[in-house]
Amino acid sequence: FESNRLIAQGWLETITGDLQKSAKDWTLVESAPEFLGSARLAPALAASAYALNHDPEAGRKIAATLEPNDDRSLLKLDAIWAFSALPDYWIAAAGDDWPAALTDAKACDAWLDAHAPIDKLFGQLRAVWIQPLVALAMAKTGDVAGAEVLISATPLDCYLCVRIRAQIASIHRDWSSAERWFAE
Repeated sequence: FESNRLIAQGWLETITGDLQKSAKDWTLVESAPEFLGSARLAPALAASAYALNHDPEAGRKIAATLEPNDDRSLLKLDAIWAFSALPDYWIAAAGDDWPAALTDAKACDAWLDAHAPIDKLFGQLRAVWIQPLVALAMAKTGDVAGAEVLISATPLDCYLCVRIRAQIASIHRDWSSAERWFAE
């Protein structure tokens, strides 16, 4: 019960934007009783939350303790939990190192693509999570046209996909499209 309570609390704080509190609660999950890989995923979620909260150094310190400490190693747990622990991506993005974020997202996309025949969920994760992040990193590194092509293939009922469509339009300075996608 305690693990589930902390997990639910951390997740709700993440989706409501209280990332500082979320990071602290994910850290508490590490010391709670183990539940379906929660001890392994919790520090990655804490690192991601710190990075998303514009504290990449705190995220980097936690991510350095992960074994192995690459985002691809977390993808199975992300799929099981439907959480988005990608500390390397978010730390790079928070530090405005979009080439590193792009490299990480592409590696995750390749892993999910290779493992999609094993588990249908991996294909879904590509479409509604990793490919939008690849598209955002592409746009941030200057390949706006490629980003627009990639994001256009994502579902229209995907919140992250639509939000990133708006961000790409903003990067492209297509204000009317950006406004339409943000409104969507």
